[in-house]
Amino acid sequence: LAICGALTLAFGLGFADFWARLHGVTKNEFLLGLLWCSAFLFFTTATFLSAAREQFRARALLEVLFAILFLAQILGLWFFKSLDAALYIKAMAGAYLLVGIAGVFLQVPRQFVFDGFSSRARAFLHFGVIASGGSVAGALLQSLGRLIANRYLDISQVGLLAAYQAGSLQMALYFIGVALHVFLPVAARTPDRAALFAKLTRVSVLVIVGAGSLCAAALAAYFLVLGTRYPLGLTNLVVFALASGFATQHGILSWFFSSGGSRGIVAAVIVALVAGVLNALLGWLWIPTWGVLGAGAAAGAAYFGGILACYIPRLKRYGFS
Repeated sequence: LAICGALTLAFGLGFADFWARLHGVTKNEFLLGLLWCSAFLFFTTATFLSAAREQFRARALLEVLFAILFLAQILGLWFFKSLDAALYIKAMAGAYLLVGIAGVFLQVPRQFVFDGFSSRARAFLHFGVIASGGSVAGALLQSLGRLIANRYLDISQVGLLAAYQAGSLQMALYFIGVALHVFLPVAARTPDRAALFAKLTRVSVLVIVGAGSLCAAALAAYFLVLGTRYPLGLTNLVVFALASGFATQHGILSWFFSSGGSRGIVAAVIVALVAGVLNALLGWLWIPTWGVLGAGAAAGAAYFGGILACYIPRLKRYGFS
């Protein structure tokens, strides 16, 4: 995880000018986002360490400490009337960084074993390069949908789209992260991966409906807080909630493949690329006509296509190995 994250961050920093132009932001704004990602890497490493050791209470404690520290900073900035977007991101990054470093430090093994380190390092580097390359390619394809939205929608519609995505698809990523802390240790130790995949298939409808319902509730509450400046449409609510359900199932199946070794990581990268290509293509077709609704429909169809790709026989066998 550390190798994968470090390579991805290095790739982002080395080509910061390109990524900033691609997303239509200044370099400073992009670097601010990269700062948040760097801090989040420490937090993610700490939570995955606790999950790998099945210390779920420690993982929950890290989540609670982050929430308390972040909320305290926001309330302090709000009280002194100095809260703005940049300080909001810096406060979140600071909370992630402090809690993440503390979590990693407390869980680092007290005795390191150097026998066979070079072979393990080469294997981990191999995994990291594959995963980082797939992540970068998938992120690049996913970003095309945002560029299309910026091209065809006015600023108010872009803001409305960001609000829908924050309350649905981003919440789906949170649900995936929580579920994986329990799922990954189990998947990595399960000898009959075909049987586990069959079980995931049987509960897929429950996962999609359950995650979609939770995201719909979160989306409704989110727009209630935002007020009347951000109107909540029923059709948009249903489409984005369904897209978040597909995103959750897509994420679980992708991580199932990733837990199977290097061949499984390759399968997960291919699945991510399928979803990214579909999102870019359908966004180009639907966003100019349907606007915000088209963006949600494109994301939902892309994740659904990624789910279907997991069942291609040859790709599925790759993920099982």
